[in-house]
Amino acid sequence: MINKKLVLVLIMFCVASCLIMATALNVRAYKKNQELTHLDEISEKTIFTNLNFYSIVDNIKKLQLDSSQLIITDSKVLDFKSPVGLMFLKTNVFSYSAIKGEFSNLTNILKLDGNVKLSDNKGSSHLSSYLELDTKNKFFKAVGKTLSNVLSGTSQESFIVKADSLESWLDKKLYKFRGNIDTKLIRKRGYEGQIVMSSQFMELNQLKSHIFLDGGVSLKRNKYYLQATKADIFLENFNKSLKYYVLYDDIKLEEKIVLDDGTSLNRKAYSEKLEGFMKEGKVVMSGAPRVEQGDDVIKGYQITLRENVELVEVDDSQTSFEIKKDE
Repeated sequence: MINKKLVLVLIMFCVASCLIMATALNVRAYKKNQELTHLDEISEKTIFTNLNFYSIVDNIKKLQLDSSQLIITDSKVLDFKSPVGLMFLKTNVFSYSAIKGEFSNLTNILKLDGNVKLSDNKGSSHLSSYLELDTKNKFFKAVGKTLSNVLSGTSQESFIVKADSLESWLDKKLYKFRGNIDTKLIRKRGYEGQIVMSSQFMELNQLKSHIFLDGGVSLKRNKYYLQATKADIFLENFNKSLKYYVLYDDIKLEEKIVLDDGTSLNRKAYSEKLEGFMKEGKVVMSGAPRVEQGDDVIKGYQITLRENVELVEVDDSQTSFEIKKDE
């Protein structure tokens, strides 16, 4: 007679044995897989010191580098110290230097960190704390108290720009500066003077010969000091000198006029819009314009002022003059 209890015990033992064996096999397979994965994650690194490195793709120069140390990971990522070299982008050739850097063949991005300097064969240059140059999309961005010297065309006049950050699209000749911007337009001819601008945002479009300023805008030219919220500045296509400019919102103008007798007169003017014409040396103010000149207050629909000229031109049938006299 079959012992049912014994049979049940044997069945349970066989099941438990199978479960233990299956678990052991799974654990072993998992460990083996982990070991293989770990081996896959190990990168091949090659270290060089004090070397000259050249990268050529399809018989075209791509990168030239002098470095105190170079680490190449999987032939894809280059890490270097004290880099000094050249980056070739068709007709543009950029020279660069920094404390350290990295270049990836996967992303075609050159990263430079610490005392960065980047300059091109057109004569423009940029200083910053950190910079990324995307060689594929021909774009670079820089951060950390950037200082740029951007040449404007063949006239060799230049913009000296200080900012917190910078973005540039090389093919479009487009620059965007952000944060605490101070700009000087340096003329080729010294007698033409300098134009000093400041704002929180600045876009310089060299192809369109146009500058846009936004946020705390100020502009100094000769004896004019102008303040506004926004500004459009148009440049001559021939020599990139200032041709025409428009200021918008909360405009304030200050000027010190020297009269024929040698005395001076302080002029202040306010409006919502101001158009400046460089060649004519005049500004046209509209949007509730008001001029305070000496002891006189002049209001009208539109007011025209000429540089260092006491005469004020007013266009409006309802012009109001308020002349203060000594009692």
